[in-house]
Amino acid sequence: MARKVLVVLSCVASFILFNFVGGVRLASSATKSSIQEIEDFGNDYLLIYMERTAGIEGKTDTQVLKDAKLIKLGERYFVRGKGHTYKPYENDVKYKWYNGVDVAFDWKDVIQFSVLSPEQLESYEASMKDEP
Repeated sequence: MARKVLVVLSCVASFILFNFVGGVRLASSATKSSIQEIEDFGNDYLLIYMERTAGIEGKTDTQVLKDAKLIKLGERYFVRGKGHTYKPYENDVKYKWYNGVDVAFDWKDVIQFSVLSPEQLESYEASMKDEP
């Protein structure tokens, strides 16, 4: 009798372990395959204006992405691309690390965007020199 109980418990434990490991594999592969590309903004630069709020305070931020795409991850949308460091800051240790880094921002925070050619981006960056 004890031997039958041991065999049954062994089978149940094997079943649980097999399903747990299979479930972990399924979850990790689902995460990778659940990223859907919605829109490709091309090889130009994407200038995005974002509004972020914390409590009652809001902040507008700008980012420039190279090779940007709108993706869907689960039920949320993100704009994903390679980070771009503005020319005035490209040699600044504080900012140059960001150049070429794969980044994504929540699309719900984007309030405006523009697709810029390299020449248009250069004009935009030149206009920033006048800002304090």
